[in-house]
Amino acid sequence: MRAKLAGGRFRYLNEELYTRSGGDAFAMMQSQPELFSQYHEGFQRQTRGWPKQPVDVAIGWLRSKRSEIKVVADFGCGDAKVAASVPQTVHSFDLVASAPGVIACNMSAVPLPDEAVDAAIFSLALMGTDYGSFLEEAVRVLKPKGWLWIAEVRSRFSRGAGNSDEDGGARAGANAGGGGEEDFQPFLSCLKRLGLRLVSEDAGNRMFVVWVLRKCEGSKAGGKQRSGGSSREIPWPELKACVYKKR
Repeated sequence: MRAKLAGGRFRYLNEELYTRSGGDAFAMMQSQPELFSQYHEGFQRQTRGWPKQPVDVAIGWLRSKRSEIKVVADFGCGDAKVAASVPQTVHSFDLVASAPGVIACNMSAVPLPDEAVDAAIFSLALMGTDYGSFLEEAVRVLKPKGWLWIAEVRSRFSRGAGNSDEDGGARAGANAGGGGEEDFQPFLSCLKRLGLRLVSEDAGNRMFVVWVLRKCEGSKAGGKQRSGGSSREIPWPELKACVYKKR
């Protein structure tokens, strides 16, 4: 019975986080910090059966880049596993400071100056109706030629009405070229408009897709630049919420 109640609570919080703006989600979690712990405990239960965890893929990638990446911003860091597992300096951000070193903030307004980091990480962190503003903020804090690493659940990009299965994943489908169940191209096109170049895509995992991008040198794109004004309007596609079945 307790597990059922916890599962129901997780599904409720999951829906709230996907259907609120980043600012509203931050306000909700700051007013009731215990919700953050409840959500992450539920998430860990739901993804326990995944063959790979995106955060572990991110950690492996950062370790492989230790010679060229020295400073990292981890957006939606959770328990700050990335910071605890890599040799780089990591600025960890989430809605609640749930671990030492984590800074609580809205992901669209992190307390870093322009062009401050070599890489930005989003490991299943594009939650919220204004997720595009999180990515714009990441580009703002990235140095020229800086790296953007994104892992996201495949079913969020599905063309039809399907959502994630009980493990939070989706059936294997298309890559950015189309022709399958997911359509990544509208999302990638918006990233290009932000001044990012796609370096690699890994859609081999049935649960999530990983993209690695670089900020083009000389790019002035980015979100709400501290020095004045916002970037031109980018038509970010609506991503489907992850829906977890009852267990």
